[in-house]
Amino acid sequence: MIKVLLNPLFYKGNTLAYLYTDIEAVREELVGEYFLEIRGMET
Repeated sequence: MIKVLLNPLFYKGNTLAYLYTDIEAVREELVGEYFLEIRGMET
């Protein structure tokens, strides 16, 4: 997923809104993993 984000050729004619939604999705995934790690440490 992140490799795709870093590849500008993939986005040739795509809109900024499309980029933004992809970045949001990746950010949510990363935040979710972060919270899972924190929960794992607490228990």
